Amino acid sequence: MSGVGVTSFKTRGYNPGFVCKVALGNFLCRLPKADMAHQGKFPAKSQAVGFWPRRLVVSMKSMIGRKLGMTQIFKEDKVIPVTVIEAGPISVLRKLTQEKDGYEALQVGFDKKKKGYAKIGEVKGIEGEVGDTISVALFQEGDLVKVSGISKGKGFQGGVKRHGFHGRNATHGVKHEERSLGSTGMRYPQRVLKGRKMPGRMGAERVTVKNLRVVHVDEGKNILSLKGAIPGRPGTLLFIQG
Repeated sequence: MSGVGVTSFKTRGYNPGFVCKVALGNFLCRLPKADMAHQGKFPAKSQAVGFWPRRLVVSMKSMIGRKLGMTQIFKEDKVIPVTVIEAGPISVLRKLTQEKDGYEALQVGFDKKKKGYAKIGEVKGIEGEVGDTISVALFQEGDLVKVSGISKGKGFQGGVKRHGFHGRNATHGVKHEERSLGSTGMRYPQRVLKGRKMPGRMGAERVTVKNLRVVHVDEGKNILSLKGAIPGRPGTLLFIQG
């Protein structure tokens, strides 16, 4: 263990009761705060959860899919609303290495077309070689995942719908401006300040929904059913992380 630098730091998104320590070269390990007092006691490489050459990379299950729609599943006398996703299979196109690219990951493609793939992305924490196929079998019922996708585009919308403005009164002399903004500035500096909430294009943004539970996995049809709603219209490409 001599010659291995150890650094303690808090990371965004982690439980406050944990601290990440860099040890054993580039491995990242999660340790309780109480272990900070015990110098020299580090977990084995098998307990490491990722690499940190230039940025934080956490080992996780990753998959690219397409939203098919929503339905209901009856389970244990309960009705569960679920979103059905066509998850994978994804093909490994390229292997990124620490020496060449500065971090380790797999470049994968989803939904092969005549010329290329419908979606190409990177997944980390999964072992594989060029030409391998990764299926939805990565996930199991009960897993918690987060899903990222492009939300539905709403076009040009007013302040009431876009930002939740109250609008004007419905009476007391208000005519033809029930959903207007009202004042957009002040006497000084006699201009509209940057960042003012105003009408504009709404939607069509990258949205991430966390803590969605896997309700059902169909390996034969590459179907993943998640409890709850996810962003986008049917057909939206999604990035799923465990």
